[in-house]
Amino acid sequence: MAGIGALVLALVLTGCNSALESEAQPQTGAAHSADAAGGLKPSQPQSAGSLTMLSEVVGRGAPVDEATCLALDVDLEVADDHTPVPSPSADGPLIVARDDQRLIAGLRTGIEGMAVNGRRSMLIPPALAYGNAGWGNGLVGPNDTLRADISVLWAGRRPSWTWPDLRRAARAGGGALDLVAGSGAPFIAGATGMVMIDAVDLDAESIEGSMWNGCNARSLDLRSNDLASWFVGGLEGLRPGGTRLVLQPEGATGDHNVDAWVVTLAMTRD
Repeated sequence: MAGIGALVLALVLTGCNSALESEAQPQTGAAHSADAAGGLKPSQPQSAGSLTMLSEVVGRGAPVDEATCLALDVDLEVADDHTPVPSPSADGPLIVARDDQRLIAGLRTGIEGMAVNGRRSMLIPPALAYGNAGWGNGLVGPNDTLRADISVLWAGRRPSWTWPDLRRAARAGGGALDLVAGSGAPFIAGATGMVMIDAVDLDAESIEGSMWNGCNARSLDLRSNDLASWFVGGLEGLRPGGTRLVLQPEGATGDHNVDAWVVTLAMTRD
């Protein structure tokens, strides 16, 4: 573990198995590796081909094309015989960068122009999927066309803030201070939240680790015994899309290079 994964493990999520790896490693958790589920593979040059749109519900939320990181729900099947293809979002939302090169080209192209709460069904030709090689020991055969059903659950950009703003907020007192107001149902015990975190050293004005770099969202349950109580209190009531500065209280154990976390709540799930 490196960067934000190690920091959060050591300081906040004590005793919890982290789903975070260093930026150089494949994402784990909701975003499986290329060998674990369909829809993800190392990017390769693609020959000509085009998507066939079957249906669309236009989203009214944040646009995909302006986002840094996305949460997607993806269902895949072989179009000819409806054979299900293991989805990279089978165990929860697929959190990826907007232009994640591990996504098959058809998914990268297929989400262009979408927005949060939007849904699309489309046919992905072999040239934009697995070509003449197929995938999964024959599960997807050579030159198979895929059907994809895609929903956009969240599209977010790393929040904009300055070091003077953070220090000013810290001086204002309290263990948690809102930087950006969210909307929707507040994050409470009993819900699972997907969060993006910057771990910061306010004095040195440095970021010690960031989940935004690889879109490595963390799933958190405020009921978990693995969460430090002061961190739980710091996130209680945060609304989706909101960003909060959570200050480490004096006397808390951990890496002393980190004294605060800038936490953005991407979404909550009951």
